Amino acid sequence: MALVNCDKCGVLMVWTPTYLCSECLKRQLEDVNKVKDYLAEHPRASVMEVERKTKVSLKTIQELALK
Repeated sequence: MALVNCDKCGVLMVWTPTYLCSECLKRQLEDVNKVKDYLAEHPRASVMEVERKTKVSLKTIQELALK
């Protein structure tokens, strides 16, 4: 059982494959769903529009696009 710091908030936690603590993972999943739902209704939306309408940060949207 290895201890690591969460990549998002830095809290000490038991290692997981995501490198995110349970709270940050929960927030990330909420953000994914917000972006996914918005794009389902607005498939031609720009990244800036998605950021503005969902309140998900540009950095997070870009990170999601890379996954």
